[in-house]
Amino acid sequence: MNKRRRLGLIVVLGVAITAAAFFALRPREPVYEGKKLGEWLKIFANETGGSREQAAKAIAYWMEAAPLQILARCLRPGIVELLESARNKGIRMGLLSDYPARRKLLAMGLDSYFSVVLSAQDCRIGEFKPGVGHLAKETGTPVVPMHIQGAFQIMPRHQKIPLPGPVRVRIGRPMTPQRAEGSREFTARVEKAVRTLAAGPRQPELQGSWIERWEASKPRELRYETD
Repeated sequence: MNKRRRLGLIVVLGVAITAAAFFALRPREPVYEGKKLGEWLKIFANETGGSREQAAKAIAYWMEAAPLQILARCLRPGIVELLESARNKGIRMGLLSDYPARRKLLAMGLDSYFSVVLSAQDCRIGEFKPGVGHLAKETGTPVVPMHIQGAFQIMPRHQKIPLPGPVRVRIGRPMTPQRAEGSREFTARVEKAVRTLAAGPRQPELQGSWIERWEASKPRELRYETD
């Protein structure tokens, strides 16, 4: 086999492996009683004369909106008194749920007791905890702001193997707390830097003033140390 044929065979095998990996790793529709979600929507449309969009709206209503009307009747006895007592003592409370919980808390009348409500499915940037600033001030270690976009899509919840897709990583300049800056103030500044990285349409290769960019462009001197 000559060199050209070997190269052609490698290209064909590469395309075949890429295609097989794409079809194997692409997201799959939920299956119930042997039928995919799309098939159930089609059955609904055929039997009721409605459309797939109407079926999707009906499912969303009965699965997400309708149960909210009865949640208040499902409260455990004493839960409101417990939350009220904690708030009177100055205890700040937060809630972490596998699914979005804000609407459920509103339906139960409990939303005012929690200052932070987070969901494991929410890929948005949440409120930073002041521990970041505390550790930076105590150890004197700079904090490097970083934002990763696309990781939630390629590795969603319950996904065991990453899916193919683009990921954008943006890294900012190291940040150190000022002398008169508290832990919460420094954490807020780090959070602002991360949000700026997330919102920026384009990130320059090197950030900072012209002198800092010039210093960073110089070749680094390699140092080898022995024990």
